[in-house]
Amino acid sequence: MVHRLRQYPQLAVRLGGSYLAYRKMMRLAAGEGSTLALYPDAVLGIGQATAKWFPYRQTPFFLTAGGGYTWHPELNFRLEADNKLTFGGLEMTPEDVGTVTASLRWNRLLGYAGFGYGRAIPRRRIGLSIELGCYYLGAPRVNLDYEGFLETTTLRDEMVKVQKNMTNYRYLPSLQFLISYALPTR
Repeated sequence: MVHRLRQYPQLAVRLGGSYLAYRKMMRLAAGEGSTLALYPDAVLGIGQATAKWFPYRQTPFFLTAGGGYTWHPELNFRLEADNKLTFGGLEMTPEDVGTVTASLRWNRLLGYAGFGYGRAIPRRRIGLSIELGCYYLGAPRVNLDYEGFLETTTLRDEMVKVQKNMTNYRYLPSLQFLISYALPTR
């Protein structure tokens, strides 16, 4: 019986982490030969602790829940003009256009729920699993700073609408491919 419980546990605890970063500058066409430089700072780093529950002893289907912590819970973007911008006869130098800096910031503590297929303890030394889940981030806080031409607009008054429109961006879907290793018992 003890061997069978080791082979098919009903509850397993897992610690893990994920990291993804993108910081490569992009050039965007802005009409009539003009270009804008976009500098993203998109880093996603999450440490997580979850519990996996196997409701059926005969199948490796599982439900999982837990939490995570992210040390960089934001996306930042900076936009600058590379050269003279021309919009339907209106010409602006890069200094006139200025710089736009935008950021979205979420909570550092995250909730997590999901389901998957795979054994907690593999039959052989190495096992593979797949898990589909979702992190709950909370509503993002939007920050927009700008200088130059945009200072003459009413964009500051529209930030309340932008913040309200972003409230539904609370979830981060997750597809994970898991590798497990069984330590030798002898």
